Amino acid sequence: MASIQLEGFRVTSLHIDTADGNSPEAVESSGMNLSWSVANHPEDPLSYQLIFGLEAHPEIADEEDTEETLPKVKLVMEGRFAFDPGVPEEKRKEVVLITGSSILYGLARGLLAGVSGAFRNSVILPTVDMAALVMAMLEEEKTATSTKQTPSKRKTTKASKPASTPTLKKKAKP
Repeated sequence: MASIQLEGFRVTSLHIDTADGNSPEAVESSGMNLSWSVANHPEDPLSYQLIFGLEAHPEIADEEDTEETLPKVKLVMEGRFAFDPGVPEEKRKEVVLITGSSILYGLARGLLAGVSGAFRNSVILPTVDMAALVMAMLEEEKTATSTKQTPSKRKTTKASKPASTPTLKKKAKP
């Protein structure tokens, strides 16, 4: 049996915007940003909430695509997770961040592929090594704490270039 279970999730915000592929903003702001925050339920020490945010600005795949409409995506999801009693309290936040973010990101990939399929170009988010991103973020927080800087409550991480560039899937022209 798994040490963490998804009890439920919901999309709290979804915005898909199409932009002219020739606009400087569409070309310069390519990539993906992820953000998250974790909170423990005040009355249940085994229950956690993860708020997961994603902003994707697809790159233009090649010069021939410059006249295509490129969707920009902003998505916020909330997930509720429960732990087995045997999971140590000091490990729960890390597990929620890694496993919870992976679960919600997977759900977001499917949701966006389905919803954006109605557009000229659909958004297919890349696979992401969530464990590596979260561990880098936790290390950043540890460094900020040791240098007496206050880490932000809401962490935004720009995913690495190779793993973060959303792929555009062209629909077949009739």
